[in-house]
Amino acid sequence: MNEPSPVRRDRRGCPPGAGVIAAQPKGGEIGRIGNPPHEPTDALRRLVREHSRAGLEDWEIAEEAGFSVSTLFKHYGDDFRSGRREVKRSIGAGVIKRALEGNQADAHFFLRTKGGWIQPQRIEHTGKDGGPIATLNLHAYLEGKSADELAVIEGVIVELLAAGDSSLPGSDDGGAPTGP
Repeated sequence: MNEPSPVRRDRRGCPPGAGVIAAQPKGGEIGRIGNPPHEPTDALRRLVREHSRAGLEDWEIAEEAGFSVSTLFKHYGDDFRSGRREVKRSIGAGVIKRALEGNQADAHFFLRTKGGWIQPQRIEHTGKDGGPIATLNLHAYLEGKSADELAVIEGVIVELLAAGDSSLPGSDDGGAPTGP
């Protein structure tokens, strides 16, 4: 008695010709192109939900399960989002519980992220070596100068600006004056 020969499989694990024939020769029935359709299983749903809860990225979960990211969201999108919501709910409940028990760090974290609080920012500007910012009162300096002296001063300033001398007060960007 002859035993039946085992079903041959291609490298995808499908019977030969599954999902590769566009049309049968001589006007036969139209076949499938591409891979056979994905069939979701409860085991894969659990895997997606558990991995999503563990914080894995979508591409990592798809790679682990053996399908594409688009298949993940097409067939398991609800499971993926559900896993993410579960972990957010658990962590959020813990943060709120500790905040209500008096943990100030958790209270501040919750209020900053979910309560609309904005941490005030304080920016201090200092001059050279942490000292005060050096300023130059040109009005007082130029007051009482003759027209000839003003012309000489103007020429020196124009030359310094053209040379890009950043040592001028108020010119931290290559010599271009800042402010009014």
